[in-house]
Amino acid sequence: MELIIRPIHHSTNPANSVRIIQPESPVLEADAVSVTANPDPSSPMGVTCNLYRWRRDLIHRAAVRVNRAKKVGALLSQTPKIFLIPKTLGKDPVEQLMQELMDAIDEEGVEVLHFSHYRTIKFGFPIQEITSVLAAFCRRQSKSSLRVLIWDIDSQYREEMAVLKRLWIDAK
Repeated sequence: MELIIRPIHHSTNPANSVRIIQPESPVLEADAVSVTANPDPSSPMGVTCNLYRWRRDLIHRAAVRVNRAKKVGALLSQTPKIFLIPKTLGKDPVEQLMQELMDAIDEEGVEVLHFSHYRTIKFGFPIQEITSVLAAFCRRQSKSSLRVLIWDIDSQYREEMAVLKRLWIDAK
């Protein structure tokens, strides 16, 4: 599985401040997009809805349901397909959620995933959570339909993510 890091730039740079994502283009080759189920219109999910021109009302209702159930949800009628992941606090265990996501990816035969969860990071680099997510992808890579993982990362943490990518490559 190839890991492509995509730095996302913001209009302001200070951590812990209101930061607006600069315009970017969608990942045209993505079969599916994985987003955090945050129904706030100004959230990264809201930005992703605009990016892919998804129906905001549909995504909003699904996000509310996903967060209530604390389970991964999917909207398969959209193009690309959408996997909604319940909100976490950056320190929560993510193993079960990653298992559910990987199962959904394989069930749908997804080959290229746009992973948009870390495009805006407000309160410091969540190294434990990101390491756990990368480990889950790494464990399943030889048994998964997934060939390419395009990972959005807040540009202020580009270097930290580059270090984790090197560890990913070494773990293969």
